Amino acid sequence: MPEFLAPWDVPASGMFFRVALELSGARDVTVAWQPPEPAGRVGAMPLLALRARVAWR
Repeated sequence: MPEFLAPWDVPASGMFFRVALELSGARDVTVAWQPPEPAGRVGAMPLLALRARVAWR
């Protein structure tokens, strides 16, 4: 993902995971993000790899 989008994507994706799972009946949803890792470039645009561990009951 483009590096400049990460500050927006992390909270938006975390909320999406939580809401989608809760609407499906999941409880105690947690989203734990790992630190972003450099993932190369496209032209002059730096990219990041984002990984999250999502758990629920």
